[in-house]
Amino acid sequence: MRLAKIDDNIIGKRLGSSISTIDGRKLVNGQIEITGKVIQRLQSFGMNALYIEDKNTDVELKETVSDEQRGVILKRLNLVYEKISKESFCDEFEIGKILRQEIIPSINNEPVSIAVGQKTKGFDLAQHSLNLCLLVLVTGMKFGLSMDKIEMLGKAALFHDIGKLIKNDSNEGHEQKGYTFLKNKANSPMLYSLVRFHHETIDGGGPQKLRNEHQTDLIKILSLCDYYESLVSIDGLVPSECYENIQALVNIKFDHQVYEAFRKSVYLYPVGLPIKLNNGEEGVVIRQNTAFPLRPFVRTDYKEYNLIEHLSLFIDKVIL
Repeated sequence: MRLAKIDDNIIGKRLGSSISTIDGRKLVNGQIEITGKVIQRLQSFGMNALYIEDKNTDVELKETVSDEQRGVILKRLNLVYEKISKESFCDEFEIGKILRQEIIPSINNEPVSIAVGQKTKGFDLAQHSLNLCLLVLVTGMKFGLSMDKIEMLGKAALFHDIGKLIKNDSNEGHEQKGYTFLKNKANSPMLYSLVRFHHETIDGGGPQKLRNEHQTDLIKILSLCDYYESLVSIDGLVPSECYENIQALVNIKFDHQVYEAFRKSVYLYPVGLPIKLNNGEEGVVIRQNTAFPLRPFVRTDYKEYNLIEHLSLFIDKVIL
């Protein structure tokens, strides 16, 4: 299997795997022939890339959270968000249960792998918040935070955008609305402070103008990961493109130490991604190296490379 853009060039190809909606409902069955109608259906759900069958039949797709598990988590999160929106009720206890029962056990001390090609249609708070939660948990672990701080980061990720659910006549940004809501209902000042400052950058350019010297490591982690995930799910960029955006802003918008932890926390070249190496060979990413997410296994027409063992080789560009 390999990733391909959703356009007329894939008409007549076979779908590599089934595709589900973000709440777990089956959207398109796997291995069907792709038609113009299928393309229109997928694009209407915000998708811009998918897996198609090719000669790499042994490629095994693996995401941190499976489609089935993701559906379960999203349903639980949406119930919490619905209570916030309709009843002004903050179920912090349920968020803690989702975090400990469903999300943290899925990580298995590996970098994060999330779906490629599925843009958020409009804005889906649950999907964005779940992806952000995965990213901050692993980055926090790589950064060396204690488990209680890692769990606090996870909670903040799941609550960070609830200000978008708050209906009032205030001209405040969603960060401040979420902060005010949680300040009156949540137990931890750290939690609602993280929600308030999740868009702050080290140059003081965020909505609250909080400068570097007044930011905690948790704020810096949440801010960087939120920026990255928004590039993936809203702008529809592939992980390596998002990473390049982050890299360009290190020591300008984002803390260098946080960046070093983050780059060890996410697979930038997902399995099935078509790439070109600096030696001119084109191929597909076929497996990951857990300890070195920037150096995956690549198969070309000529050879299979473990990029850890071929240090002069690197992925020159993505040819999606």
